Amino acid sequence: MIVAAVLLGSWAVWLVALARTSWNVGSVATLTIAIAGLDLVIRPTELALGLDRPFPDELWQGSEWLGSLVRAQLAVVVWIVALLVGRSLVEPFRAVRAPRRLLPDTDRAGWLAALMAALGVAAVLPLWIRFGPTGLAAVAKSQTVDLPLVLRFPAVGAAYLGAAVATDRVLRRRRGLHAPSPVVPATAYLLGALVSFSWGARDAAVFALLVVPVVAFAGERRLTSDALRRLRRRMPALVLGALLIVGVGLGLRSVRDQAIAGRSLIETETSTLRQVAVATNHTRYDAFLLVMADAEHLERPGLGEAVDDAVSVVPLVGGAPVELPARTIAAAYVDGRRNGWPLTAVGDWWYLAGPVGVVVGGLISGVVVGLFDRVLAGLDPSRRAVGLALAVLWVTTVASPGGWAIGTPARFRSLFLLPVVLLVLADRLAPATRSTTASGRPTTWEVVA
Repeated sequence: MIVAAVLLGSWAVWLVALARTSWNVGSVATLTIAIAGLDLVIRPTELALGLDRPFPDELWQGSEWLGSLVRAQLAVVVWIVALLVGRSLVEPFRAVRAPRRLLPDTDRAGWLAALMAALGVAAVLPLWIRFGPTGLAAVAKSQTVDLPLVLRFPAVGAAYLGAAVATDRVLRRRRGLHAPSPVVPATAYLLGALVSFSWGARDAAVFALLVVPVVAFAGERRLTSDALRRLRRRMPALVLGALLIVGVGLGLRSVRDQAIAGRSLIETETSTLRQVAVATNHTRYDAFLLVMADAEHLERPGLGEAVDDAVSVVPLVGGAPVELPARTIAAAYVDGRRNGWPLTAVGDWWYLAGPVGVVVGGLISGVVVGLFDRVLAGLDPSRRAVGLALAVLWVTTVASPGGWAIGTPARFRSLFLLPVVLLVLADRLAPATRSTTASGRPTTWEVVA
């Protein structure tokens, strides 16, 4: 009964939080809460209903994990509430918005995506020649060569930006508006995804596809009857898209496993749901459960670790990077796992400082998504698709499920800040171009924050 009550409570808080953001997929707050729910609400529900067991099986005996699940869900509820409170702290500054022309318009952004893809290919070409794309993915994942995170930024930027611009152009053409061909940005997405996968990561290939529905539905401000009617009409395409994203994730995981071990490791799992969970990194909550189960034996680094993590990326000030909780937990619990086992943002802050860490981390995450939404709200409609691409990049790759986590500052510097600087500089230096918004009605793109 306690497990059921806690789960129902976490579902209720999650849905209320989504309603507080007006269910607007063009809002960073909505995207953050929705994607966090996959790990922090849906995954524990799968476990509680007996559809799967915590991963890996050998670390859990009987039903001892249920107590950890109850405590973990209480932490999740506190996190979501703290995130909403942090977001509300930005509300008094609704009038403060970013420059409307901060980012390039979608027509110019297509060529910028192509440029990033070319830079990404140039960075990886010598290693492609030596190992091949899939062979390099195996080498990178096993960490037998040193691959600085900064080398990934052109490919990641090309994938997310290319997907957004290609979607925007297709939508404009379908509505009878003038738009350049989507071939260039779509090719940029494919090249960016391939290059990023060669570095051992599937995020650019899989998560960049989420940009497509975000750009397509960003104008739906609330779940009105008309919006629901359009949603029902597009539901087959959405279901097909969801299956495509899962299929791409499974396929790339299988290709990488074949390159590393000569066989697909996910096929050794006991059920289809477990195979999907492992292949799509849906076991981050399971790592959080392990931390919760061993809470009494943990040596918590404290909140100072989060400060050191943020300061470490500041030029001329920062010191050595901090040890990521994902690597610490993987080394402690999984033999031979060298690339870490993410805990979700909630798990990171719980590992650092327990309940106090959850509150602080939730507040910080809420302030960040609130500020991000303020930037999106201020953008010119012709530049909104570019802003949405950066929003999805932030939520899916830079942050962790739930928001700001340990390691986010380093990813922000290498995978987010550098593409943004390139976009801003290119927009200032390149000649102006004419652009028509995908919606044809700029007011429908306004983000509710």
